[in-house]
Amino acid sequence: MSTTSRPLTSFAAYHLPSNPEQCALERQLRQIRDQVLDKQNSIYDDGQLEVPHDVSFTWSYPDEDDESQTDPTDEALPHLTHDEDDPDPFFIDEEVRADRADLAELPDHVAVIHATVSWLHLQFHLPCIACNALLAIFSLLLLFFNSNSSLPFTTLHSSNCILSVDKPVHTLPVCPTCHDVYPPATSPLCHDTCTSCNVDLFLPGQTLRGNARALKTPIVKYPYLPLSEQISSILMIPGVEDVLDGWRGKSRSPGIYTDIFDGSICCTKLKGPDGKLFFSNDWNERHGPNNELRLGVNLGVDWYILDRESHVYRIMPGPKEQTPDQVQCFLRPIVSDLLRLWKYGIKIPTESQPEGRLVRVALVAVVCDKPAVHKIGGFASHSHNYYCMCCWICSTDKGNVNAFQKGAHPPQTNVEQCRLGEEYRNLPSPNVQKIFIKDFATRYSQLSHLPYFDLVEQVVIDPMHNLFLGESSIMPVPCRAECLFH
Repeated sequence: MSTTSRPLTSFAAYHLPSNPEQCALERQLRQIRDQVLDKQNSIYDDGQLEVPHDVSFTWSYPDEDDESQTDPTDEALPHLTHDEDDPDPFFIDEEVRADRADLAELPDHVAVIHATVSWLHLQFHLPCIACNALLAIFSLLLLFFNSNSSLPFTTLHSSNCILSVDKPVHTLPVCPTCHDVYPPATSPLCHDTCTSCNVDLFLPGQTLRGNARALKTPIVKYPYLPLSEQISSILMIPGVEDVLDGWRGKSRSPGIYTDIFDGSICCTKLKGPDGKLFFSNDWNERHGPNNELRLGVNLGVDWYILDRESHVYRIMPGPKEQTPDQVQCFLRPIVSDLLRLWKYGIKIPTESQPEGRLVRVALVAVVCDKPAVHKIGGFASHSHNYYCMCCWICSTDKGNVNAFQKGAHPPQTNVEQCRLGEEYRNLPSPNVQKIFIKDFATRYSQLSHLPYFDLVEQVVIDPMHNLFLGESSIMPVPCRAECLFH
């Protein structure tokens, strides 16, 4: 080995010096592609190829007769806006996505090429750039042998979408300054600059080398996968629907708690959009109210790396841990999705109803450790003078005998927490907000937008942190039990 040699890194592998022979070959391939495309265009222009007149495109629009639907254009008019989350500004209509394709409609040889390239990527970790180059080569070969064929390949991402190998993760732009989250670039409600800071949200249209970007790329990316899309894929698994409905036929005994449906939240408190009990289970509702599938979910928040087996809902960008107010910015897409799933639901083909069954979802609880609970629920820090999420006990009274008696201190309520949170949100400056937190121990929480959610009773500390790690030691004894069992 030469003394001047060095290991080949991944960066150097992608930035090798240009090869004259390779550049000449690439120019020839581009010329062949242009010639083939020109020939195809001349066929259309000369009228030699007949285009069928029965081609139609189906677009999904809200029902004009449904008064509950809101015109999306109203979101752009502040004086007409009543609810910033209705309609959901982060909703992505899968019916109009460009990468949607039916595998059954593709020729066999095209499906084989898609499967081969995806297999090379998943099995042998072939880089994405190499897979894209391989797909481009196959496209040119098919055009060379059949000039009338259309370009079947684009990128590895499209191949995985066609094969349903990997669920596409969407990317939301985030303001680099204030961390506000905005709808994706494909949304009609997308913004190019932050409405508060007037800072660009996307990279320039051209790279440093002068190449045009194919897609709008956010400067700060917020990868997310809506819960509605995850539910659709989960219900495709045989037997899952019966498992999700199995709790309705389960025998129950008073005072014995086996699952969440034995607790008071699901049994008596959690309401649906019609004002009735969300998890109603009368004798004539063994398949759900109006044959709807009702699901309850919990939201877990923590600052650690999730393993590959976890269901990742959102990943907040770093590099530092977010402040309580910044966390609320990243919660907004989650709350908007949950509000739509509870209020309108989504229709999904299931085993019992292949034509589509209405599925509604409610957030039953936010379960995390105590620092995360305070950030998510809009409570002040756990080191605050009023540190408890359930009552207004003062830190100086923690060692008194009254701390062991239930009802010794005024309880916190959801109405009061929501009211104080709105007051905090409307304050004019951060300094005024700091004074407000010192006096009232309350911040704004996006969860207050969910009409059925109780910020005091449905934000809880998980059992591991509550019992085994001793975080409950900083809470009054009656509040520990409420936080774990209510």
